[in-house]
Amino acid sequence: MSSAPPSPPRPARPRRAVRVAGLLLLAATFGTPLAAHATTDPGGPVTPVNPATPGGAGAVRGVLDRLSVETSARPGGPGRRSAALTAWVRSGDRRWRIADGPVAAVPTGARVLVILRPATRPGDPGEVRGVASVTVLGGATARAVPHAAGTAHAVTVVLALPAGTRADGTTTAQVSAAVGAAARFWTRESGGRIAFQLARAVGWTHLTHGCTDVWALWDEVRDRVDFVPGPRRHLLVYVPATGGCPSGLGTVAPTPDTGGFVLVEGTTTGLIAHELGHNLGLGHSDALACDRAADAAFTNRWPASCTHQDYGDWYDVMGISWDELGTLSTAHAYRLGLLGAGDVLSVTGPARAVLHPVSGRSGPRSLRITDPDGAEYVVEFRPAAGSDAWIGSGADWRGLHPGVLVRRVDPEDPTRTLLLDATPSPTAQAPADHDEPLVAGQALTTGSGRVTIRVESLTPGTATVVVGMDGASPAVLAGPGGRLVNGAEVTVGDAPAAWAAAGAR
Repeated sequence: MSSAPPSPPRPARPRRAVRVAGLLLLAATFGTPLAAHATTDPGGPVTPVNPATPGGAGAVRGVLDRLSVETSARPGGPGRRSAALTAWVRSGDRRWRIADGPVAAVPTGARVLVILRPATRPGDPGEVRGVASVTVLGGATARAVPHAAGTAHAVTVVLALPAGTRADGTTTAQVSAAVGAAARFWTRESGGRIAFQLARAVGWTHLTHGCTDVWALWDEVRDRVDFVPGPRRHLLVYVPATGGCPSGLGTVAPTPDTGGFVLVEGTTTGLIAHELGHNLGLGHSDALACDRAADAAFTNRWPASCTHQDYGDWYDVMGISWDELGTLSTAHAYRLGLLGAGDVLSVTGPARAVLHPVSGRSGPRSLRITDPDGAEYVVEFRPAAGSDAWIGSGADWRGLHPGVLVRRVDPEDPTRTLLLDATPSPTAQAPADHDEPLVAGQALTTGSGRVTIRVESLTPGTATVVVGMDGASPAVLAGPGGRLVNGAEVTVGDAPAAWAAAGAR
């Protein structure tokens, strides 16, 4: 589990970012990862895990689940935030947490045969079990395009009292209103293709389970309120902040329409929208901070000069989840199937592209670059306009900047993104550096050293971005809506002024 450095002090009148409390059980040390796994069922005899022998070794045939765990210290603690995506194998009503290394390349929702090593803490449902081998028996459902507008996701809200806790005065009306605000965010960002609506709200319900076994807690709530899991069905459990539970948990779905489970101990829009984002299949929007470098080569691990900063992307709802939600990043919108052919430019060679504002909903808004070494980068233009008008305003107490953002698809987990800093600082100063965007005249070089991303010009309505590859620059543009040459078949949007300026050079 990686941890972000302590956040710098806030200004005198800050608004609160979402706090996420530690879930000690899920912060256990990960088992030794084993990389090998087969792609077909070996068909030979296996020894199943004996339910009567807690912690026993043996085989489990089931489905691979993933759970996003948000942790941070409470006031007075060490001031660290961290994020973990934990792996579980589910067979019937039983679940085992397993080391994520052996299943890193296995998609969520896949059917697997896992050979577990013996437990060291028999009976502890949160122990990270060692894995001798993983065999993929069947793939998960492919990434699905969300249903058309009108097919809503139904959210059942339950106010729950885990064992030993007391009600905190929160009402079903307050939680329902927060769900409604999060629903409006997702409706806006998906153009109505992802709609959440409140199906039912249940008042304070006493439980026998606590958060030391969150799956058992969810199962108990499900049984108490007769919730039936299924496509586009979500169970959102609110718990008091005094119960030792985390402030946010969400199951990570294999597709946007799978449904899922959420647990929160707050009612901020950002927190609930963030956890529902996990239910849609999204990982976190993190950041990569390297010593005086914008990016680095990834070879099974990041170099010592780089730090994976959990929640480090303050521009996106799947990042820190603070006061300002802004526009959903085009990297996540693409993963959800929300961007059409005219919204995305994909390049594998030198190119010049004109990007429109990410919040504008028209014209090319996302540039996807495939590095010759295989890494993927997503570029977007984010001015202080539309749903991002708060950038640089009095509401922006973090002090973010407008400009062209570059994110890298996380090589360790493709559901996550890493915001890159175009003007990197020394390591010691990185936690206080929130000036990530590129502005006119600035360039960023990828970790391989083979790709440069340069902002040629900025206007209030467009950003002209030039991609160089292996020292080659794009040829002169052919004309509005035309193709670039040098092997980069990219259709750009109709931006006459930018084209005319490019042709005049």
